[in-house]
Amino acid sequence: MCETTKTRTHKPTRVDDTLKREADIKDIEESLASWKRFVVQNKIQRQQEVSSKWKIYELQLKTIDREVKLAAQAILLVRRAAMKELLETEYQQFLEELSQMGKVIYKDRL
Repeated sequence: MCETTKTRTHKPTRVDDTLKREADIKDIEESLASWKRFVVQNKIQRQQEVSSKWKIYELQLKTIDREVKLAAQAILLVRRAAMKELLETEYQQFLEELSQMGKVIYKDRL
């Protein structure tokens, strides 16, 4: 008695289909989670870059503001010195003109 065994082809059952779908869903969820982490890290990095650029910009503005104030003070000192020199030379010219006319300015003694 020789029985010939028929080889059965394995037909996919609902259980097999469900297991395969669950595995596929799990793979998709893992890749989505990976993408979410990537997006979050990218957003954080962009925010840090923007805040870093903003801080650099603010520091540059403060530096420029200080430089402008120092330049204004320097210009004021130069103008005062030039005005003082001009007044002294005009005063000396005035004294020379008076002496040529024979007149003198008397200064009060304290």
